Amino acid sequence: MKISAANVKDDFIFSAVQSFNISGKIRADTSLMIYYIHMDIRDIRKTSIPLCMTAFIMTCCTALLFGCASNGPAHDTDSLISGLDIPGSFIKSGYSSEADLNFLATFPPESGRTPGLVVFLHSMEERGNSLHRVYDNPAGEGPGLAKIALEDQDFPFITLSPLCPRGTYWTFLHRRLGTLIREFIEEESIDGDRVYLTGVSMGGMGTWSMAMAQPDLFAGIVPISAAVYSPPIRPRYRRIAEIPALVVHDLKDPSIPYDKARKTVQRFQKAGGTAEFVRYDSGEHYIHTNVYRSDMFIAWLMGVGTE
Repeated sequence: MKISAANVKDDFIFSAVQSFNISGKIRADTSLMIYYIHMDIRDIRKTSIPLCMTAFIMTCCTALLFGCASNGPAHDTDSLISGLDIPGSFIKSGYSSEADLNFLATFPPESGRTPGLVVFLHSMEERGNSLHRVYDNPAGEGPGLAKIALEDQDFPFITLSPLCPRGTYWTFLHRRLGTLIREFIEEESIDGDRVYLTGVSMGGMGTWSMAMAQPDLFAGIVPISAAVYSPPIRPRYRRIAEIPALVVHDLKDPSIPYDKARKTVQRFQKAGGTAEFVRYDSGEHYIHTNVYRSDMFIAWLMGVGTE
């Protein structure tokens, strides 16, 4: 494939947009807007914009428009934990000042616990400063993995569910997510070779994106109701070719077309990746509840960890 100067510069601009999002604290919607403005103007002119001009535009827009996507500690941590009537040894909430992210974590009984960790990325509807939504959001994705894990006494994995701040997306939080996950692994003495990443909708896209950004962290990924959109995701399938994937999508997904997910899987496989593609036929977008409660999900994770 011939790579034109315009393509190279577009890639530079996309990288610059990501880097302006230092540690994910700058508003992702504004940075994407700048990227699209660059692309629109380039198309109108039928040529590429000088890099110095684009950099100048981005600097001005950053100074004028960017806000901070940081919420500090969640406001409802105590009420969530106390209202669940669950022993404290099975669930905890926290805030990482280093990562600037809130999170929920669940722990199975010691007798049935595996050494693995499942990290769950929620959908767009749960963003903000409420851990209640991460646990269960009837107006959005419904039950999160933390709730499902606590309700299933046979769920063998520790789970970690970060909370995405309002005004940003998982795709722009790679560094902060990596910091949180590594902190949690160290604090809880988790086997670093048994860490799995999953998510639904925006969280499923974040699963692809985060794995591509920090592939050394994960033994397997399970993106649900998601696909790779570029931008905002920079598709780097070869970086995750060694990470097995369980991809789940509904044939009649009303939010993210099935064909988009299918093409994502094809590109991943073409790059050398191994993917099991499971298709649902419910007409629903939020199918993660059925996936996480299935024997298939647990069996797949256990199989990946023992290969």
